[in-house]
Amino acid sequence: GLEDSKKYLSNQAYMCPNCYTMAVYHVKLRTKFTFFCIPLFPITKGKPLYLCERCHWASEQGPPQMVPLPQPPPGYAVTDGSAPLPPPPPPAEALSKGSVGCPQCYQPLPGSNFQFCPHCGLNLRA
Repeated sequence: GLEDSKKYLSNQAYMCPNCYTMAVYHVKLRTKFTFFCIPLFPITKGKPLYLCERCHWASEQGPPQMVPLPQPPPGYAVTDGSAPLPPPPPPAEALSKGSVGCPQCYQPLPGSNFQFCPHCGLNLRA
């Protein structure tokens, strides 16, 4: 029988202009002759194209408009993973002077009898 195969030429994903998902990849599609589901030899040479894995939009032209990578929120630093990130500064409205708050997310706690923070889940009694 005949079977289509897909070889990824890059692992970079692009935004699909049809369904607006990050599911467009640079691939090479080939049709292979198979015998009992074992591919024996290619029938077509295959051509590189950009293919959306969700809606199957395809284009032979250059990559679609690239979407910039999301930037971290203010107060966060991007590291290579070798050093832990410092905790973000507490929001000005989160804790007022003398109030009890979570040491991880800095959100105020409505009482002192909480075992876990209701905002981030931190164990407050550990």
